[in-house]
Amino acid sequence: MPFNAIHEYDANTASNNIDIGGANIAEGCAPSGINNALRELARQIRRAVANQGGDIASASSIDIGAATGQFVKVTGTTTITSLGTVNAGVMRWIEFTGSLTLAHNATSLKLPGAVNITTAAGDVGCFVSLGAGNWKCLGFFPASGADGIGKHMIFVPAAALIGAVTNGAVVGTIETATNKHNFRTFDFDWTTQEFACFTLTMPKSWNEGTVTFRPIWTFSSASGGVVWALQAVAVSDDDALDVAYGTEQTAVDTALTAGDLHRGPESAAITVAGAPSASDTVLFRIKRNPADASDTLGADARLIGLEIYVTTDAGSDA
Repeated sequence: MPFNAIHEYDANTASNNIDIGGANIAEGCAPSGINNALRELARQIRRAVANQGGDIASASSIDIGAATGQFVKVTGTTTITSLGTVNAGVMRWIEFTGSLTLAHNATSLKLPGAVNITTAAGDVGCFVSLGAGNWKCLGFFPASGADGIGKHMIFVPAAALIGAVTNGAVVGTIETATNKHNFRTFDFDWTTQEFACFTLTMPKSWNEGTVTFRPIWTFSSASGGVVWALQAVAVSDDDALDVAYGTEQTAVDTALTAGDLHRGPESAAITVAGAPSASDTVLFRIKRNPADASDTLGADARLIGLEIYVTTDAGSDA
């Protein structure tokens, strides 16, 4: 069969490459076959490495491997879940002319940060085929010049929290003995469940998905474990504020040395209740679960702050 593009040739057995775009170069071929094959090969090389392919309209499945150039533009706004099938190693640079979603898939469309990407006009991505219809994005470059798609941490210090009016944790202060470092804390009792609250207006680039947290805390005496729990609900403009929190997730940590900083484990994914949308304000409630069998520290757990992890799907908040 004729080989009409560079990536179609046999990379292992040279003798199999006997038909270059219809020009036969098998043993004993006419001299004109060699001339025509060289001309055709030059055309194919030019198209493969120094040519812009025709625009491709966005669709659930597009075929960038069939593009007639290494660089191609994708038009439209339809979500893309597949980039087509071509042999492994084929590379394509894609410029997006509008806003669409690239849907991450751990096998067929591997994207940076393992999250969906929302494109903007002028954004460019570099993709390599892994074969069998699978692709990997080697890099994504927003037209805004801002990188940062993926998972990010927002630190919320205890000073930004407010103790609940009902069963609120107590505000505390720590000053270290020698160097006089001072910390604001919220101190959570070991027998009565207590709460503290805070709000975050989320960046427009937030993917409106789940979040996680890590508690930053310390204690003054005793030993055992502490079960921290966090809940969240999103509210938009003109939404009621008296709304129910979503399901809590916990971070269970073990007390090490009294007075030392403790950075707890990251929680499981927390579903933000409500109907999260761009730039929503999210209401959070942190608590200690003293009734949990794993909560065994017989002293106040002193919260210094929280690390909140969110995922973004755009390079800026423009």
